[in-house]
Amino acid sequence: MLHKLARSRLASASLISSVLLVVAGIVAFASIPDSAGVINGCYATKTGALRVIDSPTQSCAKGEIALSWNQVGPQGLQGIQGIQGIPGTNGINGKGGADGTSVASAPANPLNCPYGGSQFTAVTGVTYACNGAPGTNGTDGTDGTSVTSAPADSLNCPYGGSAFTSVSGTTYACNGAPGAAGAPTLVYESAHTFTPNPFGVDPGIPIGNFNNHEVIATLTLPAANYEIQASVMIQNSNIDVTTNNERMIYCSLDGDQFAFLVGGEFKSATAAWHKASADPSPVVVQLSCWDPTAAVAPDPYVTANAWRLTATPVGSITIQP
Repeated sequence: MLHKLARSRLASASLISSVLLVVAGIVAFASIPDSAGVINGCYATKTGALRVIDSPTQSCAKGEIALSWNQVGPQGLQGIQGIQGIPGTNGINGKGGADGTSVASAPANPLNCPYGGSQFTAVTGVTYACNGAPGTNGTDGTDGTSVTSAPADSLNCPYGGSAFTSVSGTTYACNGAPGAAGAPTLVYESAHTFTPNPFGVDPGIPIGNFNNHEVIATLTLPAANYEIQASVMIQNSNIDVTTNNERMIYCSLDGDQFAFLVGGEFKSATAAWHKASADPSPVVVQLSCWDPTAAVAPDPYVTANAWRLTATPVGSITIQP
């Protein structure tokens, strides 16, 4: 009897344990993984054992490290594009649209449009677009004022002008009084004109050689800014037909040199120069010429027969280098 009782108690205890394990398994199954799909576990650092826990109701013990992972793995690589499908069949044609309405236009008759317009005829009937009635005339403008003009008399316009007469009276547009005469332009000049003798020759000034520049004209100027102009006529009276009588003549104007060719047998040539000069102190401006091929100084065959050297004071000037 005692043995049967012990077996009965043991069976009851085993049954109770099985029920508890089933219940615990159901609870564990319901909580692992959690609602977010995460599985929580504990890793024993000494033994390497891994156990699953129900978080947050359970936690890792001392000597364990908490781990978590997801049942869903990482997203795989995108697959290759599939083969294009065969084209579908064409759709059926749509139904034809309804016919439009034909409209003809013509000038409207006076009965329907007294002031003119257009008539539009269609299968649905006739319509009109009529002009409006003419507007009333505007009021006339006031008459303009007639004005006549004539030279003004000396009593109303001492220096001349015009008189304008209308119904409202006479008005005048008079010239102003003459302005004061301006100061004469100051020009410094040294000049000589060609003056032939009875033989038609102006003896002039014989031109020197390279070592003997002949001064043709000289101006002594006070300190100022000047516009300087010069011209000179050189005559070559060498009539020796056995040699080339052309001469290259050189001249200098205030330090600037120029050259020009003069033919022989009483031929002449004229050259002119122009320059600006800024002289802070009184200065002497000279025009000189020479013949570098001349055997003697001066050469009696080559002469300066006419010249003009002028210097005109001007305002501020800029001398380019």
